[in-house]
Amino acid sequence: MAILSVESLDARHGLLQAVRGVSLSVAERETLALVGANGAGKTTLLRTIAGAHRASGGRIVFDGADITALPAHRRARRGIALVPEGRRLFAGMTVEENLLVAGGRGAGGEWTLDRIVETFPQLKAKLKARAGDLSGGQQQAAAIARALMTNPRLLLLDEVSLGLSPVAVDGVYASLRGLLGGGATVVLVEQDLARALRIADRVVCLLEGRIAYEGAARGTTREQVMRAYFGLRGAAG
Repeated sequence: MAILSVESLDARHGLLQAVRGVSLSVAERETLALVGANGAGKTTLLRTIAGAHRASGGRIVFDGADITALPAHRRARRGIALVPEGRRLFAGMTVEENLLVAGGRGAGGEWTLDRIVETFPQLKAKLKARAGDLSGGQQQAAAIARALMTNPRLLLLDEVSLGLSPVAVDGVYASLRGLLGGGATVVLVEQDLARALRIADRVVCLLEGRIAYEGAARGTTREQVMRAYFGLRGAAG
């Protein structure tokens, strides 16, 4: 059963329509990867699902309830957590303080400080460090960990590897594999197509705000996605 259903969703930035009639669903414990060129609408779609951007048409249904008109904080209480592009940690606070602030807003659950340190070992020695002093990879791990402290039912990850060194990306993805192995439900925006296909159950490619390709990650080739990425015919799965 789908925990998230997006139905004919539209979203705009002024006169620019960034998301055009997108319909998709995400089942519990599934990982869906969103790929596409810059400006394809990936970030706007995630932000609209999370309530950080207003939908201009269509519906968003979460756990059987229409949440299209709900503000972001009420969606968060229902169990939707967004890790935004750029991470946006409280730079002057310690890593531990960032995590505990988020944990205080959660409904309680399996994600505690101890489990976070187990899942993200790169943070263990950095709990008392200022978040602004961390490396890019450590900041990304802390941003994901902060979202998990709310014990979400749906985790939205925007541009996980953006701006990180290959070594830092490897570290973040090593932690993500443990997270996904534990049954998390994730929608992931990722520019690295090879990593997206390896980690996801399904992949959706957006082109100019529309779905150009959708298919099981295991049966999807790089060539299929790249044809969709550039709007070439014969890309549909």
